[in-house]
Amino acid sequence: MSKILSEIDVNNYSLQSMSSEGGEAELQEKTATPTTSQQVIQADEGYDGLSSVTVNAVTPAIDENIIPTNIRSGKTILRSCRKS
Repeated sequence: MSKILSEIDVNNYSLQSMSSEGGEAELQEKTATPTTSQQVIQADEGYDGLSSVTVNAVTPAIDENIIPTNIRSGKTILRSCRKS
């Protein structure tokens, strides 16, 4: 069962959404933190869809191997750098 019906007006860059019940869509905002695995971001139960998804910045915490001793001298990866 599809919960969202959407119409895009490319001339006005607008998006209109309504629920399958005919009323205003109940949309949710979500935040995702990058990982080394694929993530699927979906609306929680009770919501018709997502109004926005914010993806946090990637940091060295994404992989424990991103440490200065594993980085080539003079290079920087995700704000971790090896000076020599």
